[in-house]
Amino acid sequence: MSKSFKGSDFLVLAAVKLTDAKHHALGPAAALCRRTGMRLRLISAVEVDQFSSLQESPYDMFDFTVIGRSLGECLRAQAEDELKALAAKLDVGTPVTTSVVVSKPAQAILSEATVSGAHFIITGAAKGSHQFVPKGMSTALSLMMDSTLPVMVVSNACNLDLTLDRHKILVADDLSQSSERAVLAAFDLAAALGHTDVHHVHVNALNIETFATGAQELIREHGSGLYKDLGPTEMWDEVQRHLNERMRRRVPNRIQSLDLTEGQYYSEVRNGAVESELERAIEEAGADILVFGRHHAIHRRPFAIGRVPFHFMLSQDRALIVIPE
Repeated sequence: MSKSFKGSDFLVLAAVKLTDAKHHALGPAAALCRRTGMRLRLISAVEVDQFSSLQESPYDMFDFTVIGRSLGECLRAQAEDELKALAAKLDVGTPVTTSVVVSKPAQAILSEATVSGAHFIITGAAKGSHQFVPKGMSTALSLMMDSTLPVMVVSNACNLDLTLDRHKILVADDLSQSSERAVLAAFDLAAALGHTDVHHVHVNALNIETFATGAQELIREHGSGLYKDLGPTEMWDEVQRHLNERMRRRVPNRIQSLDLTEGQYYSEVRNGAVESELERAIEEAGADILVFGRHHAIHRRPFAIGRVPFHFMLSQDRALIVIPE
């Protein structure tokens, strides 16, 4: 990230669905800005596309596109009034600005992020549908896949309360370059919030039994080399030590900044199935914010954010942040 999560130079763009009375993203967005001094801008999209298809109908003697444009302007004016009323109720500490765009939601939000110079996007999402990707989460998924900015998703099942004093961020690190940016962003956010712990977790998909079998086979075929005095168990311990060292090398200068804001750093290498081990780590840490790096290069839609963050977007009731490449 080019900017830290703090101060009036940092702009948060919060997506608001006016037809949803609960506004899942609004409370966390306002609390985040109030706590860190960041500015807040609200964006809402108005969709008016049903009239364009009528232009090809038997009723082409009527210009339905004119009606559509007129309706769009009426709905936009109404939405602007509603959004400004919402903004006026927020206690952020700085003026809250608003924007209403007649467009599909994801397209409107990404466009507004570019025009406004935003640094961070927060959006709500509705869980609980029987669909593979619930309809209410499709906008959130599109944003996480396509945004050049970090995106936080706060679902209707999420109880994130940033007015509380202490918080816990869990960042999943597969030790790739994409994940390194996520680790640094997690530290930046924790330092900005203050009183926030960072749980830095890597899951090694191997277990000691699988590793021992492979190590013995390698020794038989190629000789033990540098590990001639080590058995499989000692070699496994060496792998674990190496993974821990790689994790610590990512954050040497960030731990001190976390200490200054009364946060704690915890690192852990776990072994086993990635999703299930991360789920255990989340529960054990009591994390309320999850941070992942995006992995466009190796996944296709809808997994373009990465298989693991996609899994947690659908299954978890925590706020989830995806950091782009």
